[in-house]
Amino acid sequence: MSQKLNVALLGAGIFATEAHIPAILKASDTINLVAIYSRSASSVETLVTSRALDSLSSEARDKIAQYSGEEGLEELLKRDDVHAVIVALPISKQPEIIRKSLQAGKHVLSEKPIAKDLKTAHELLDAYEKEFAPKGLTWRVAENWAHEPGILRAAEIIANGQGPLGPVLFYDLKMIIYVASGKKYHATEWRNVPDYQGGFLLDGCVHAAAGLRTVVGDAKPSQVVAFKSLNRTHVGPHDTIVAIGSNPSLTTSPHGPDFPQPTVAPQGIGKSMPTGTITFSFANPRTPDFKRPSLAITCVNGTLCLQGGQQWTVRVESEDESVVRAFGAAADEQGETFPSTGVVEEVAQFARAVLGQGKEVNRAEPRGALWDLGLLEGCLTSDGKVVDLTKLV
Repeated sequence: MSQKLNVALLGAGIFATEAHIPAILKASDTINLVAIYSRSASSVETLVTSRALDSLSSEARDKIAQYSGEEGLEELLKRDDVHAVIVALPISKQPEIIRKSLQAGKHVLSEKPIAKDLKTAHELLDAYEKEFAPKGLTWRVAENWAHEPGILRAAEIIANGQGPLGPVLFYDLKMIIYVASGKKYHATEWRNVPDYQGGFLLDGCVHAAAGLRTVVGDAKPSQVVAFKSLNRTHVGPHDTIVAIGSNPSLTTSPHGPDFPQPTVAPQGIGKSMPTGTITFSFANPRTPDFKRPSLAITCVNGTLCLQGGQQWTVRVESEDESVVRAFGAAADEQGETFPSTGVVEEVAQFARAVLGQGKEVNRAEPRGALWDLGLLEGCLTSDGKVVDLTKLV
């Protein structure tokens, strides 16, 4: 293989255009974009002539081959000079395309979620591990939250429950999707009329699952009890999940002040009751709002708030001075900020992994993405009953 990875982008929709194209171009030291595929020829032409590729010369833009339809995909996958594909297609279409790409000897980076349901995901993962991984083919699932510097900083702070914030005690999971009617993502036909469970909840909140997995590491919940509902009819079949999670194997030592014990438990979090919360929010960073967390994880010695958007803010709150001292800028009132670069990181790391450049931690393992899907499917199927996540994944 050459010093650069020749990549074909399979998909010409919103995220392919606004996220993957910039990430591919930013990684130009390791990636050559040689082809773009979409189910329709007009979508490919629109992308190739769009401003997304303005940084390329006319000559370089003209060299990008265009493919569409089933025959176009087969023709593209026969090209020996295409080393890898990035798959950014509708959720239900991806597993078949991933399998075809691996069968054609291509390395694959596919968008989250890993599949529309666990049955499909298990079948695809089993085929990869038994048939394609032994051939040296790389398959990674693109989950930008698992690559965000802010998320990774939060994981460093939680430290598998071994850091100053202490172990995780329980999980309060709230996943609420709001997509304005008629806006670009809502107007996408395959999202607007989903043929997969959960609709926008699966498409969007799998990020929250991945964020939880990345931050808490070994302390992931093993059981969940959840309820789903639809509150905004234009984002059906469901737009809200309210759940609690637990890890029965997780034990913590008794904690709190030895003496004097209060006769009435004080109200609030992070006071003399040594509990805290880690919060993820999709709120606009210009209007901070931690009132509607998508995830909450209670720890022993303080609170970690993590807010995302165009940038991520990590903030530690605690009454314990040793905790405050341990986290420096993250314990300041404004918190510690990080740019949102998850897609750029996942694309660049995929290329370097295939090229054998460096030994970075693989944060796009398909089995990690399987857990993310398992949490969502567990929440969507619980209906108030305990779901054992360990049996799902």
